[in-house]
Amino acid sequence: METSVSIREIMTRHPVTSPPEAPVVDIAKTMFTNHIGSVIISSNGGEEGIVTERDICYKVVAQGRDPSKTLARDIMSSKLVSISPEKSITDAAKLMVKKGIRRLAVVEEGKVVGIVTASDILAVSPKTIEVLRELYDIYSNEEPGAEPSDVMGGGGICDECGGVTDNLTPSNGRYLCDDCREEVEG
Repeated sequence: METSVSIREIMTRHPVTSPPEAPVVDIAKTMFTNHIGSVIISSNGGEEGIVTERDICYKVVAQGRDPSKTLARDIMSSKLVSISPEKSITDAAKLMVKKGIRRLAVVEEGKVVGIVTASDILAVSPKTIEVLRELYDIYSNEEPGAEPSDVMGGGGICDECGGVTDNLTPSNGRYLCDDCREEVEG
């Protein structure tokens, strides 16, 4: 595994944030507009938590709650799991496996400066597939019968453009990002 690569080199800087009183429908629209799978919840300059696609699916949609009346604070994970930007991708992958998560807040001097995902790590080194398999094993134990794409969010590297995405779709024996799939399928 490429242990010399630091989190700072691969993280997404300036993660998208929303206030805790934002309705979930607005959070979902923000995710859709920005092509992201999570939003950091912050107020008064401090980060309070994170809302992920999974939170919206499990805590709102599956529960029959109204996304326009449910607030971010009601569904967010209030404990941000974080890592220093100076740590290696190996450290990040191990922490994700240990905590059973796919995203880490990158914190420097007490402030969130970025976010790193399992897909970001995968893009850096093919050997991280072994670590992602461990993530898969963790999630599949929680979700018996789950497919790898269900568990890992369907993310990876697009077979057409080589870009990293959180959403790959099978198409004619290849896995494509949304843009390439639309282009290929017309």
